[in-house]
Amino acid sequence: MTRSFRHPIARPPRAARGFSLLELMTSITIGLLILAGLASVFVNSSTANKEMKNSAEQIENGRYAIEFLSQDLRHAGYYGELAALPAVPAAAPDPCAAPTAGAVSDTSNNALALPVQYISAASIPAGCAALLTAANLMAGSDIVVVRRADTTQVNSAGAGTTTAGIVYVQSTVDSAELQYGAGGAISNTQNAAAAASALQRRDFSVAAVGSPPQFPQIAAAIRRYRTHIYFVAPCSTPNGGGVLCTGSADDLGKPLPTLKRLELDAAGAFTIVPIVEGIEAIRIEYGVDDSPINPTDPGTGSLIGDGLPDLFVNAPTVAQMGHTVAARIYVLARNTTASTGYVDDKTYTLGTYTTAATNDAFKRHVYGAETRVANQSGRREIPR
Repeated sequence: MTRSFRHPIARPPRAARGFSLLELMTSITIGLLILAGLASVFVNSSTANKEMKNSAEQIENGRYAIEFLSQDLRHAGYYGELAALPAVPAAAPDPCAAPTAGAVSDTSNNALALPVQYISAASIPAGCAALLTAANLMAGSDIVVVRRADTTQVNSAGAGTTTAGIVYVQSTVDSAELQYGAGGAISNTQNAAAAASALQRRDFSVAAVGSPPQFPQIAAAIRRYRTHIYFVAPCSTPNGGGVLCTGSADDLGKPLPTLKRLELDAAGAFTIVPIVEGIEAIRIEYGVDDSPINPTDPGTGSLIGDGLPDLFVNAPTVAQMGHTVAARIYVLARNTTASTGYVDDKTYTLGTYTTAATNDAFKRHVYGAETRVANQSGRREIPR
């Protein structure tokens, strides 16, 4: 009888047999936990980075707005060589009315007597009504006018070039004229309108001639005249591509409050120019210098002020506007994008004004500065 033998089945070593179902599920679970942890770290890092970016942008916007306003207010009332301003008018002038070509006097172009002018949002001047509409103004924010001339002159070398329709101021120590540019080159004997200049100065850049030696006369310095009207609009880019904010559809459905200003342009017209986004309100307190230098001295008793503010007011009278020598500026800035999970229920103080947030998701901060209206205060330090 033949006996058959069965060979034993060879089994692979344990290391080559793979994972069991339990081991596979355990490894997948551990991997998912690690992945979830990495995702959480990534999300938290991205959120923190976004918040840091928003905060940095808000700080930059707030400080830029403060510096921008401060710099313009410091230059308010600079009209070149003009030392004595016209008398302060009885009623506040319309800042959006086109300047009159002609002399600066107590009856003509006397708006120059108010280098800094307050406008109440409840009483918009007629000339500004088409641009400063209710829909184009942020509630609770101030409107302030700054008047000045450029610090550089267009005829610095005697002759120069003007732009057609732009308003210029030509001044000497005692008098000044507003002129509309003729456009093109002007000689050293012409004003901005290319007419013979009635205001002249000595040209000390050349040698004196004659006997006795005298320096020749040339046209007085000519500078561009500026009127800036600052306000806060509820949007940055109006819906439909216009210049006036319209409502909730502005800024692609997310209205972004923006500091803007009206700028005097050609032919006495005004254009709206955005300055910085994320600004919800500006408030100005005007430093008024209204105390006589020496009431008991007949020689100085009629002269008001010594160049230092005696009080600060938010809504000055016309007379107080004419005596403004300093300004306290407050800016309420907010993030341009919302912060997830954040609710702003704080109250913010801008000088004497307080405003409460609306429990939205935007972070805010108040910035402040005080600046001197140098030209106004300087004129009072050396009374005439």
